[in-house]
Amino acid sequence: MTSTTRYILPDETLCVQADWLWDGVSDTLLPRPRLQIRQGRIAAISSYPHTNNHAQPAPDPGSTSPSRPAGSTGEKWPDGAPLLHLPGCTLLPPLLDAHVHLGLDGRDFAASRAAWQSEAEYMPRVAKHAAAWLAAGVVALRDGGDAAATALHYRLKQKPAWPLLHTTGMALRHPQRYGSFLGPDWPVKKLGGLLEELAARGADWIKILVSGVVSFTHYGQVGALHFSQEELTALVARARSLGRRVMAHANSPAGVRQALQAGAATVEHGYFLDEDCLKEMAEKQTAWLPTIVPVANQVRTAQAAGWPAESRQVIEKTYRRQQEMLCKAWELGVPLGVGSDAGASGVEHGRGLLQEMLYYREAGLPAVQVLRLATRGNAAILGIAGALPGVIIPGAPAALLAVQGNPLADLRCLERVKQVMLPASPV
Repeated sequence: MTSTTRYILPDETLCVQADWLWDGVSDTLLPRPRLQIRQGRIAAISSYPHTNNHAQPAPDPGSTSPSRPAGSTGEKWPDGAPLLHLPGCTLLPPLLDAHVHLGLDGRDFAASRAAWQSEAEYMPRVAKHAAAWLAAGVVALRDGGDAAATALHYRLKQKPAWPLLHTTGMALRHPQRYGSFLGPDWPVKKLGGLLEELAARGADWIKILVSGVVSFTHYGQVGALHFSQEELTALVARARSLGRRVMAHANSPAGVRQALQAGAATVEHGYFLDEDCLKEMAEKQTAWLPTIVPVANQVRTAQAAGWPAESRQVIEKTYRRQQEMLCKAWELGVPLGVGSDAGASGVEHGRGLLQEMLYYREAGLPAVQVLRLATRGNAAILGIAGALPGVIIPGAPAALLAVQGNPLADLRCLERVKQVMLPASPV
């Protein structure tokens, strides 16, 4: 389905009518919503009269009302404002992805890296990836960076209003450890200077590689730690002194504990963490983004053909364990976010977030809770609840997503984006 993005001007008054509304607060859908938008915010929410044209007992994923085409504006609100009619659609808050890499495409790693040599090459790629997210109803992103800081350059030069983009620029890492494509080979003793440089250039977050990645050939094996506890704690403290929070790439119980002790705001990936780690995360209210999709997609998509049987078994066991730990984290009260790691091998921009959400649902989290994590939860993690609160209530910014069908019954309805509505500029 082809979606459209509608930008609402500050002086515009508009009425939006659909068949159903998920307001981000309720556990159920509200029928026949009619929303009035004024000055870029939700002014009022009411229900339009029940008629034969809209007598659906529940939203049908493929249905549209026969009365007029979706998105038509042939009627007027009583005060004369245009009426945007979206039959067969559910309105809900737009989505956010809290871990992407806009400088990678998820398909050809070598070509992506080669493009970093020229701004003329990588800038259109980054713009294309950002546009793919917006078309999918994902209106805010946290970019985990790359060695060329492509997303940071894109934001500084293009100044896009949407998707709202937070980025680390690039990552801090040990020069002899994993991640040369994420950050430069600076000596550890000089990383504080790099951190300050990134903050001065406008990086919203500081990304630190605490450990390596998980092995796809030896179950449970994780790459080495990058720093001593003292070194990592000093870097996190320096970031905090500059008003920046740290997203910590950490796997293994030792890596996650090190990140927690240092005071990182979020733990990314966290493969093979244990229950003690989760309890500490719940106590400290440190957010966890499990990024299941870059591992699971290796065996759940066409990529599986490229792995020998032994590796497929290791990968399957690895991501299944991650799903189990996700459920334990939810039970223990760990703040959870949703990040697709899009740009990683096998994870495409515009598609990865829904795949990650489906893996959460498969793990056992209710669909409504998965939606809350990808809206309100991610907004809280990114610190942008003022612009994107993840709720549709009077007074909230007029940020709306219209999809065909019932996303509380089937998250795959999020593939059927009909309209994305946003204030012309973030509030």
